[in-house]
Amino acid sequence: MKVLKFGGSSVGKPKVIRQTASIIQESSGARAVVLSAYQGITDKLILMAKLAGARDRKYEDVFNTIAEIHYTYLDELISDFASAEYKQTRLAIHEMLQEMKEIVYGIYLVKELSLKSLDFVMSYGERLSCTTVAAYLRYIGVPAEYLDARNIIKTTAEFNSAKVLFADTNKLIKEYFSLHSDLQVVTGFVGSTVEFETTTLGRGGSDFTASILGAGLHADEIEIWTDVDGVLTSDPRCVPDAFVVDNLSYVEAMELSYFGAKVIYAPTIQPAYENSIPIRIKNTFNPSHPGSVIGSKTANTKYGITGIASVDDIAVLRVEGSGMVGIPGIVARIFRTLSEQKISLILITQASSEHTICFAVKKSLAFAAKRILEKEFELEIGGRLINQVHIDQDLAIVSVVGENMRHRTGVCGKIFGALGKYHINIIAIAQGSSELNVSFVIEQKDLIRALNVIHDEFFFNYLRKANLYIIGATGNVGNNLLKIIRKFQQDDIEIVVAGIANSKNMIVDYQGVTAEMLDNGQPLNLDAFIAQAEADRHPMKIVVDCTASDSVSTKYVSILSKGLHLVVANKIANSIDMHTYKAIRASAKEANVKFKYETNVGASLPVVKTLQQFVKSKDYVKKIEALLSGSVNFILTRVHDGVSFKDAVEEAKNLGYTEPNPNVDLSGLDVARKILILSREMGYELNLGDVEISSLIHGNPLHVDLSKCDLRDIDTLVSEARKEGKKVKLIAGFEDGQAWVRLMAIDNSHPLYIIDGANNAIRFFTRRYSKYPLVISGQGAGGELTASGVLEDILSIIN
Repeated sequence: MKVLKFGGSSVGKPKVIRQTASIIQESSGARAVVLSAYQGITDKLILMAKLAGARDRKYEDVFNTIAEIHYTYLDELISDFASAEYKQTRLAIHEMLQEMKEIVYGIYLVKELSLKSLDFVMSYGERLSCTTVAAYLRYIGVPAEYLDARNIIKTTAEFNSAKVLFADTNKLIKEYFSLHSDLQVVTGFVGSTVEFETTTLGRGGSDFTASILGAGLHADEIEIWTDVDGVLTSDPRCVPDAFVVDNLSYVEAMELSYFGAKVIYAPTIQPAYENSIPIRIKNTFNPSHPGSVIGSKTANTKYGITGIASVDDIAVLRVEGSGMVGIPGIVARIFRTLSEQKISLILITQASSEHTICFAVKKSLAFAAKRILEKEFELEIGGRLINQVHIDQDLAIVSVVGENMRHRTGVCGKIFGALGKYHINIIAIAQGSSELNVSFVIEQKDLIRALNVIHDEFFFNYLRKANLYIIGATGNVGNNLLKIIRKFQQDDIEIVVAGIANSKNMIVDYQGVTAEMLDNGQPLNLDAFIAQAEADRHPMKIVVDCTASDSVSTKYVSILSKGLHLVVANKIANSIDMHTYKAIRASAKEANVKFKYETNVGASLPVVKTLQQFVKSKDYVKKIEALLSGSVNFILTRVHDGVSFKDAVEEAKNLGYTEPNPNVDLSGLDVARKILILSREMGYELNLGDVEISSLIHGNPLHVDLSKCDLRDIDTLVSEARKEGKKVKLIAGFEDGQAWVRLMAIDNSHPLYIIDGANNAIRFFTRRYSKYPLVISGQGAGGELTASGVLEDILSIIN
């Protein structure tokens, strides 16, 4: 039996609610589903109540927005407006909204918003969302009932952060569920007093509701569905390389939660902890990922620590003075005084001499705490026994957490040594005798750097060495890549070529191989080659495809799913059918590995990464116009200069500018693949057949014998264009969802007229670059250039 909980991001839009409902429908053993309010609704409810309490009629606009959202979601989820399910649910929503409207109007009239009233108003978020989702589940065939948690979760009357009365609550849960066999859709975050006054459970309240239910039902597992794949080693917004922790203990999770980890909240863990119920954190938007399991024991013995959390915007108050030494009760007075004013201490540290005590609070509370303490110790300060309370602002706390730190020497040395190496000053340090965490205070400006430094020191320090497995090692690109790697020197990175393969042979040696060793290698077996790469115990393993072979590209999903990073110069997989294209990316995401292909377009020119930045920054790309084949541009330039087309092709081939089969270039197929790749980067689900292609040759480009082609048409076309002051170019373009490759004669008014030789030029017209496009230009053909781009992708993974 399981209890599932879905947060606001999992019920953020009707499309997402359908995804959530699908997960619920497919879940085995689900007994209850706890839901939060729709994403953003709780904030709107609070704003509405505060505006009403301030007698601001704008609260009505907020109410109307809330009402519109809930009616719209219902209409989109249950499209059969004539059904009884729709009518009954719409009536229930209408009645709740009207009731809420009257309550908020009452707040407006009395011009007072108490915590009790605010709790009641906030409760509507979960009550409305659960009413609709329960109805939608029934609509799609899932037997489900709406359950208002106020009927089963009893609390104290501490409004806004009520304490659960577990004896009463557990009894009510058992009684209720013994009488209701259908799946229960339960309102998160809310409860009620024994007098049935509505309360809320505070920060992370919906998670807490799930844990309370799980404990009361003695569930086998509690699933918390959110928008990340699990508990991460650090905040991914600060540490891009943060990754999912597969298993962690209850106490580790509580420590990480206390120090700022947002995925799970400490109160959520306690009921599960007391009843030994595993909590699994999963991603609604990536349901196939196994997530993180919080249980009795940690499994993180590999790294020595489990995770790194942080709290920013804090201040440290320092109370010091000779009058504190040997005087009992000083610390108790500090804690009592702050507690009475409900000021929470995040971190405490005291010198063994008792001369100084420091503690951290939220920055917003610092001056209030200073004022309160100076009043409490007014006599001691007046008698110069204690100094004025000192405040250090703009600070942050970093906490390194892990049960395996216990009795493990060198952990603190590793932490502080890494910080010292990067000149990050430590202001205060705290460590409990349990050795479960080491916490320290640093300046706010150093926080992101500190998190990354420590993360790299524990999780990625050994990854500065990478083992490469290069396929196509003796081809034009592969051979040049091996030459570049032999010359590569960087103090903190060591690249070992542990395996190489060509079309005939392969050889693997984890200590390193060379191309000369291939003759004594084994016959090529791609599956065996990949298996040997997977078996390599080194943590950083990168497969590199320098071929133009479709037989290699069909292995990408397998390579990535085995946890191997992949860098490719091969364009085939990125221009293949959309199903395979998506499967490759899904494999990389699921295995948490990198798939890099910058050289697919423009050799070493930064074309793909530039387009990815446009997409990432929401700069809509309106149009692309480009010369994407350095080889074809070189050939047409040479013909323009008077060389015959046939001789120009041979020259380009000898210089290593063309694909192994030059017909791929001459047909326009290579350019078509490139413009297709760029189109897909922008989110357009086009296939190669959707690209309009002009060719320099006739027939199937993969089966044409160049020596038997009639090539005089190109000579004539270029000659006639030259007479008119024009040049013939093979131009690729994209606009309005359409991609094309056209052989065009252009005059000197066209920006691409001056691009000659083996050069590429790409013109991006975007929302920001609308009048004057962003232009990337440079040589776009040649094995050495492409190999240098491949190395750049390799280094980006290592770093």
